Amino acid sequence: MNYWNRGLANNGSGTMKRCRNIPGTPVQILMSFAGTVLLLLVCSQLAIADEPAEEFLQALRERGYYDVALHYLDGVAESDSVPDSFKQKVAFQKAGILLDSVNKIRNPEEMGKRLDEADRLLAEHASSVSDPIEATEVLKIQSNVKYFRGRNNLKQAALDRTPDSRKKELFLQAQKFLGDALPKFRQVQQAQREQIENFQIDPEDPKSDEKLRALQASYVDTRLKIPVAMEKLALAFNDDKSSRNAKLIEAGAEFESVARLYDQRFVQGQMAKAFAARCFQQAGDYGKASELLKDVFNYPNPSSVLVQQGLSVGVETWPNVEPYPTRQVIAAAEGPVAMLTRRDKANPMWLRVELELARAKYERSVAIKDEDSSAASRLKKEASRLAREVARRRNPHSKLAAELLGDWGVSIEAASEEPATMVANATASSFDDAIQKSKDLIGPLSDQLSELAVARRQLATARDASAKSNQQMEVDKLQTSVDQRADQTLGMLAQAVRLADEETPRAQLNNVRYLQAYCHFAKRRFSNSAVMGRFLLEKFPTIEWSQQAAGLMVRSYEKMFDSSTGQDRVAARDKVIDAASAMMEMWPDASESSAAAVSATRVAVIDDDFDSANRFFERIPANSPTRGPLASRIGQQIWGERKSATTDDAKQKITDNARKYLTIAVESADPAAMDFSTAVAALYLVDACRESGELDEAISRVDAILQNLDTNPAISKSAKYRQSAYNASLNTWLDALGSKPDAQTWIDKSKNVIEKMSAEAAGDPAAIQNVSRVYRKVARDLTDRFESLPSLQEKETFATSLQSFFAGIGSVAKDGKTRLWAGSTLLGIAESLKLEGGDANSKQLAGDAIALLEAAKKAGFGKDKSLELNYQHQLALAQRCSGDFEAAVSSFEKILETANGLNLQIDAAKTLLMWGIEKKDTKALTSSMNGRGQYRDPKTNKLRKRIWGWKLLVSLTRSKENLREQFRECEYYSVLCRFRYGQIANNPKAIDSAYGELQKALKRFDDLAVGAWKKKYDQLLKELESAK
Repeated sequence: MNYWNRGLANNGSGTMKRCRNIPGTPVQILMSFAGTVLLLLVCSQLAIADEPAEEFLQALRERGYYDVALHYLDGVAESDSVPDSFKQKVAFQKAGILLDSVNKIRNPEEMGKRLDEADRLLAEHASSVSDPIEATEVLKIQSNVKYFRGRNNLKQAALDRTPDSRKKELFLQAQKFLGDALPKFRQVQQAQREQIENFQIDPEDPKSDEKLRALQASYVDTRLKIPVAMEKLALAFNDDKSSRNAKLIEAGAEFESVARLYDQRFVQGQMAKAFAARCFQQAGDYGKASELLKDVFNYPNPSSVLVQQGLSVGVETWPNVEPYPTRQVIAAAEGPVAMLTRRDKANPMWLRVELELARAKYERSVAIKDEDSSAASRLKKEASRLAREVARRRNPHSKLAAELLGDWGVSIEAASEEPATMVANATASSFDDAIQKSKDLIGPLSDQLSELAVARRQLATARDASAKSNQQMEVDKLQTSVDQRADQTLGMLAQAVRLADEETPRAQLNNVRYLQAYCHFAKRRFSNSAVMGRFLLEKFPTIEWSQQAAGLMVRSYEKMFDSSTGQDRVAARDKVIDAASAMMEMWPDASESSAAAVSATRVAVIDDDFDSANRFFERIPANSPTRGPLASRIGQQIWGERKSATTDDAKQKITDNARKYLTIAVESADPAAMDFSTAVAALYLVDACRESGELDEAISRVDAILQNLDTNPAISKSAKYRQSAYNASLNTWLDALGSKPDAQTWIDKSKNVIEKMSAEAAGDPAAIQNVSRVYRKVARDLTDRFESLPSLQEKETFATSLQSFFAGIGSVAKDGKTRLWAGSTLLGIAESLKLEGGDANSKQLAGDAIALLEAAKKAGFGKDKSLELNYQHQLALAQRCSGDFEAAVSSFEKILETANGLNLQIDAAKTLLMWGIEKKDTKALTSSMNGRGQYRDPKTNKLRKRIWGWKLLVSLTRSKENLREQFRECEYYSVLCRFRYGQIANNPKAIDSAYGELQKALKRFDDLAVGAWKKKYDQLLKELESAK
């Protein structure tokens, strides 16, 4: 049985994929559904288990949650509820998901990384594949990887900022990748065709039919992929026009072949004909392209995506056709242009279509001038209005529009001065005449609304009272003009209603109601506009213009929501949600429904209804320009909710949800040109990745942020954003320091960023203070990392890197406080090394620390006496670390004459202890235990000691809850002091005394040997037991 030509008729789930129900961009239609096809083929061969792994993974991919899907697959290996057959294909699944995700990534470097990983995973999986169908699918994905690499090269070469020399390299690389991919696609096609022809349905296998459908769908996808790759390969021959055009003609012929197979039933075949036209147009065969476009626009009920693709090719084709195809252009463009929304008119492509329609109408007016002067005059007015609309908007085609108006002898201003009053006051002779006059009034009204929207945005950003007042006057003036024009239009529309009769088509009456709703919306009569939209939605949902009116209804409810409070606001919110739901149910693929989903998402987010927001957001097309900014807002708002979470599970749920939206926002934007809100979202995304443990992704995103920090005008001048970006990068690199190899790399990165921060903070006291805080945080993290290392050798290696880091801080920081702090931190590391036996390195670090302390003293501490005391304290520690114990003890005694404190006393006692151990001096050990420097207290006339010693320190800290950490330290060194005294003096009683003290302390205080102290106490107890 010949099955191979049935593949497109079924999507693998028993559902027919009809032309009008396939959403997405043209490229997505032919390319992106590969991921679903591949997953169908693999998943159909997996056994059913307790956990619905296949269904869950499929749902994640269909919704674009690629990172979540990858994370899920990472955890599959540890799951007992997932079958081994699924686990064996994890590498294959990951490769397919990585390939799917490439379509959403704009950063070429990140795209390259994902493709590299997909390649690696496929190679890993291919070695274990024995099934020929699966082997073919692996080859297909490997071919797709090459295709995407070539496409990525072409995208980079198309960027204006890419140097010419680099562009040549990119085109050559694209030729190689696409040239390698094309024969592999053909090989896959042939293999799949043979597999389908030889496929045997197994009546005992309930999934046999499903496997066949998946294979058929994969075959059709491959068939469609071949001409797409051929076209891309042709475009890679940028410098060889002859080869380029020849290959484009070959690609066009291949697209035609696909269209002949499928265009009568399925949208992919119809799109293939539009793509064929594009190939011939790019090759310069405009006549052939124009003929193909006739077929495209003659399809019954063409999808909006097909129409858009056809028009985008048409505007590049028709101006080059002789004679100019006036009728074809008007027939193809007039309907879509009449239905354009304000959002559509922000798209340069649609403005180009509008301009081409203007040209065609003008040419037609010239052609029929002698036959029908009235119709010719009307066409010329329409052409002038359309061209003026394009000329007055800021877009790439405004200059061409102005030139056309000049050629027609119509100025931009003259074209705008339609005889509105005359039209408004005229009496229509018929329903059609009233409709035409209404449209003549509506065109300028649309322009006035655009001007009013700009004026309102300027009012919102005006800073001082005078500017706000002047701008408010401008807004009021424009609103008055809008109201007048809307009233004139409503008057003419009222005539149209009166002139209608039983023979008037329902669609034309709907058009009148839509225009009335539009005028009420312009006048800010949102309730009236919404009522008309609701009426058409409920009474005539299948008639033309109802969905446009329903779109206005949702926008009206949204405006009512924005301007109301209390219960009125709640009611308006419910109306937005209900109306948007009704629209999406009635017209799931309409652009108005997508716009309604945007409105409903926005309202739900403002109302903190994230379940509704998520539901509507899923209905916004991936290529919608509003999707990214909306995702940015949702993600940031969800991330803000994290602070209120009371459990780890709740925090993780919020983090995952926020990360999903933040990822969409960031990956929807060009990294070099993202707006401020999206740039902020990128910072939050770094934090979310860190919270989720996705450190590699956090590093990659931080690198992208820093790379574009100076080139993106939206953020480059914001000192606050720059500081936030620096902080995010430091946090990420410090995380990497704790889990990644090559510590020097992350230390150097941190050092470079801190130097930038310091340079940018110059002259700003608040910024300088912030840099000091950053210094301290980084150094604390570095010190913690140093202390966590298990061996002396690792610590010595790491200390060398730290030495460079703190020396850098000392040279960059100009204030005494930061230098003092850097020196004291480096000194602490030197002491830690000394205690573990790294004496040589310790002395070198101590020397650098002393240099930093002296630099701090030179910079001065101002009136802050605590900094001067800290300096004296650190200098004493430096003397101790360098081995000059006697000088260090003298320094401590001198400091303690005028100041006292627990930390000072502990360090002084520890200095005596180190002196006694290193020099084997029992006198120093006795002083360490009992104190030293006797003097008479002038206040009490009692004898006291400058240095208290461990015995008194233990007594003072033992019962204080707020001094538990100091007590652990004092008790430890007290026992150690007795123990070392017993060893050096050969005094067994002292050793027994130390052992007894430790046993009593451990028994009495459960929280003594905890945390970092447990290891020390355990080691000390072990030594004491060995010495007894």
